[in-house]
Amino acid sequence: MRKHHGARVLSDHVPISLEMVLSPEEAARRPRKTYFKMEFKMLLREDVLERAKLVWQEHPTWAKDKRKRWALALGRIRKLLMDVRDEDKGKFVDRKDLETRVELARRRVQEDQSEAAREEFEGAVQLLRTREHEEVEKCRRRCKITWLGEGEAPSKYFFARLRAKHAHEEMTALEREEDGQIIEEQEEILEEVQRFYQKLYTAEEETEEMLEKRRRVFGRIDRRISAADNRTLEEMPNEEFITKIVMDMPKEKSPGIDGVMVEILRIGWEFMKEDCVLMVQCFWDKRKLVGKDSRGVIKLLPKNDRRHLLTNWRPITLLTMTYKIIAKIIAVRLKGMLPGIIDTQQTGFVAGRNIIDNILSLRLGQEWAQVTQQNTIFVKLDFMKAYDRVAHGFLWDTLEAMGIEEGTMQRIQGLVEGGSSEVHINGSFTEEITVGRGVRQGCPLAPLLFAMTTQPLMLALREEERHGNIQGLNIGDGRALLHQLFADDTGICITAEEEQFDKLKVVIGEFEAASGACLNLQKSVVMQLRPGTPQSWMEEAGCEVASEGKSFVYLGVHTSSPVDEQAITAEIVKKLMKKLKHWSNRLLSWPAKTILLKHVLAATPLYQLLSVGLCKDGLEALEKLCRNFLWGWNEEGNPKQALVAWERIAQSKEDGGLGWTKFRDMADALNVGLVGRILEGGEAEWIQLARSFILRTLRQGSYQRECRQWSIHEGHDNAPIGNYASANGHHREWKRKVWKGTWPTEEVENLQPGTSHGKETAFKWRRSTYEWRKLLAKKVDFSEKMEEKWQHQSQLLNWSQRWKLLWSAPIAYRRKVWLWRILQRGLFTNARAAEMGLQDGSCKSCVATLETVEHALWDCRRIRNRREQLNWVIGNGDSTDNLLMWIDRALAAAKRNPAKLLICIIHCWTSWRERNEWLFNHKVVNRPVHILLREAETENLAVGNQTRSDVGKEAIEQAQRDITEWKDNWTRKEETRRRANRYS
Repeated sequence: MRKHHGARVLSDHVPISLEMVLSPEEAARRPRKTYFKMEFKMLLREDVLERAKLVWQEHPTWAKDKRKRWALALGRIRKLLMDVRDEDKGKFVDRKDLETRVELARRRVQEDQSEAAREEFEGAVQLLRTREHEEVEKCRRRCKITWLGEGEAPSKYFFARLRAKHAHEEMTALEREEDGQIIEEQEEILEEVQRFYQKLYTAEEETEEMLEKRRRVFGRIDRRISAADNRTLEEMPNEEFITKIVMDMPKEKSPGIDGVMVEILRIGWEFMKEDCVLMVQCFWDKRKLVGKDSRGVIKLLPKNDRRHLLTNWRPITLLTMTYKIIAKIIAVRLKGMLPGIIDTQQTGFVAGRNIIDNILSLRLGQEWAQVTQQNTIFVKLDFMKAYDRVAHGFLWDTLEAMGIEEGTMQRIQGLVEGGSSEVHINGSFTEEITVGRGVRQGCPLAPLLFAMTTQPLMLALREEERHGNIQGLNIGDGRALLHQLFADDTGICITAEEEQFDKLKVVIGEFEAASGACLNLQKSVVMQLRPGTPQSWMEEAGCEVASEGKSFVYLGVHTSSPVDEQAITAEIVKKLMKKLKHWSNRLLSWPAKTILLKHVLAATPLYQLLSVGLCKDGLEALEKLCRNFLWGWNEEGNPKQALVAWERIAQSKEDGGLGWTKFRDMADALNVGLVGRILEGGEAEWIQLARSFILRTLRQGSYQRECRQWSIHEGHDNAPIGNYASANGHHREWKRKVWKGTWPTEEVENLQPGTSHGKETAFKWRRSTYEWRKLLAKKVDFSEKMEEKWQHQSQLLNWSQRWKLLWSAPIAYRRKVWLWRILQRGLFTNARAAEMGLQDGSCKSCVATLETVEHALWDCRRIRNRREQLNWVIGNGDSTDNLLMWIDRALAAAKRNPAKLLICIIHCWTSWRERNEWLFNHKVVNRPVHILLREAETENLAVGNQTRSDVGKEAIEQAQRDITEWKDNWTRKEETRRRANRYS
């Protein structure tokens, strides 16, 4: 334990021994720790799967209830996996021990030529070979381990390694609610958390006043579920539907107290599905869970750095597999019905709506308020623990008012009511807490139920607007921007008057009394849409006031009035630099950096680009950061010299690049996508607003084809957008490039919606506009420059063929990136250093020869012997060959036999590594051919398990046979050479 609070090194800690003695009642209460994050993979073994089938069929005679039989069967599978784990631990023998045993047996055979000694030696060798075979099979199952340790595949395993050293979500200190004192003892923290959540989940007593307000609220609901939809909700799930639900559930999710992950069901579904179907159908009839199926474990996740406040921890409930299957069935059926019964202003968890709609609506409102000089404010409302405070009575009344029939209502009540949870903190658990209100975060059904409970609030705001009590932002054409919701994040636009704000608080107060919600004024924000000095009543309202130039975060986007793109760009750069600082301290390989660039760094500003946009200088600053991260920094902290031009890296893979997309091109494509969505139309609130004041109609005369400009509807006149002035006299910059005609309107109209796996994408214009942007951009062909670099050394393949064969080859990604660098001559050789004035350019082994890429990997005397020995593998070579021709032959054979290309790349990689070891560490290293063949065999096995197509599998199998033949030939040659040396 720590000697003091600032303990950081080992000497600041005192070793102690703890022994916990629990009473039988307490031991029974605390759930058993689960170990199944990875152990479900034991079911992949045939022997374990056969044992699981037999165990599953052992139904106890006393368990007549199908739900009970299902729970007991899952418990038996869990016990079986734990037993198998213990058995494997007992059988495990380290490989080093087996090698030692083989060596001792060999010595006994040399000393004693008896038959028993020979049998002992053969047995030890057989055990060692079995262990090697098991390791190869493990490599085939977890085929990424060969190269993921160096970071060469965009997988969960790769990104988990990057997060491995992050601080754990531990609660080390907590502020007590009653007196504000900071507590650090584990028992005191458990008591405070127990008290907090006991109070939070205890239902309030329903008064007559509360019921009266509920009746008044529910009288406004005008949308109901149809009779056909109710029949769908009531329909008994069949085996096919339940199978689809189980197979579509997300993988690698933390289990509940039953310790069962969905992977176990997927592996053993053939013998489990019958009981699973009976369990679901039994629940459908009796409409209630049994036993511990409704119990959950609450895991607290920090929202921000202020971890000493319990309100800044988000409770995620880990539920049992039975609960999740049933809740998922109801959620899948209900999800398609929500767009018809929930207003378009609610974009959270409703199919076809997105969080971007809220951001764009606010941006349009800000621009329109500045153009028309409307005195309007935007109020961001924050509800405290919104999910956990929903009154169950309010929820049932809402469902009933929306037309949910009694059967479905009772099934939802069977999931929500009567549940209990235990909070998990720092490895310990609180006492069991009865959940008397709220919907559980972690339940598949919870987001949909919460979205339905917000419908009464939206109807109340709409009614007040209709009666003239509240006025929103007048857009024109009879439309107004009043409210936008994403789950509990609520934004409201009203006239900047104290009377209007007081009426808004009255509406929110009625909703609070009816639903159990609690408005947190201290975290709510008021912002004027039109820049100006805040009025005095805003300071006294109890909310935070975002004055002119002061920004706040709304749905993850920094917002201010007026919109300051420079400040938004600075926040994005700051966020990106924070990530880069964390990754720069790790020894990442160059391929790993390319993966981070494409899959993480490129996606970081995407949300901002799509919602508010970034200025030109900001986009260039982001690209500069990414470029410097790729090539690294020197000891002085200055960026290193780029070995491949950024223009080439930003090309598509077919054109010789790495597929990186420039931020500027990405921004242009997204802007055109917004134009396409407005032209296409839709139910999104921002699209309706844009069509109201940007496009009157979509007829032929809706825009001016002569000057190719869309028009903004301002009063009765049509003013070209991009040319009107704002309040401060400066021209508007928002989408000016797009609106002013840089993009031909005819081309925008001809764009086709994009698809992904046969389905339209969520932003279906994004993919098509991106492809269109690529075609419009001036395409740079680097083939001639590449030929000049290589001095026209090869005529076997052209450069487009080389890139196509390279990226389609079934080998590891890091090998492809390494060969790409060789073809781009992106290695820091002495010749490259001489161009920078740092070296004389000569090879340190061959002295007088200029060290180019070709020399280092082909002609250098250190590796010439090994390269000549590999010529019989690559094939058809002669004395006039060069490095590029050697690579071309390997690329040409890659489709039918990837082993040749793999060995060629491994040779180049090994040669470069040996060169650096000799140059910087003064070590003479020369790895023989059989080491390269062994490495190629291991990696080929690993990649073979990744290949899903039949053609790819055949090529991998053929490559494996060839590598085995090459190894045998090499072994025979080596044995012949050794014998010759021995006799000579």
